[in-house]
Amino acid sequence: MLKVEGNKKEAAKLCTRIRAAPFTTEPEGGSKAVWASLTGSQTAIGLVSFGIYSVNSDDVTAVSFNTEEPTIENIADGSYQLSRPLFFYLSDSSKISKPSVSKYVKTVLSDELSGENGFFTHFGLIPDPSLAQNRKDFEDGVGLGVNF
Repeated sequence: MLKVEGNKKEAAKLCTRIRAAPFTTEPEGGSKAVWASLTGSQTAIGLVSFGIYSVNSDDVTAVSFNTEEPTIENIADGSYQLSRPLFFYLSDSSKISKPSVSKYVKTVLSDELSGENGFFTHFGLIPDPSLAQNRKDFEDGVGLGVNF
């Protein structure tokens, strides 16, 4: 396994090298095209969202990583390290100067959308166990990264 130990330039080089490798393809058309490539091959490996996988799990096999399976629990607690958070990035000034931006972020951070039984779970997004802290951090102006 190749490691870059937090070096962003090395990570960018490695990512570019892997994506440009002759054995790597990025099908046009998003997740549906990736899914078609996966199901059309006995040896393909692809990255799709947990949502795509969970509704089509009869057609492919998920990959365990460091003995961890891609389950809701393992993704939520971070032990399945191939998962990644979803981040919102906005300027501090937009939170103040554009009330609609702040309202939008608060809506996304609501239990109704992002909570344990929230709307986003119907699409395979995994609720962040620290959702309440994320809401507080947003109110307090501390960081805007949101894990799903």
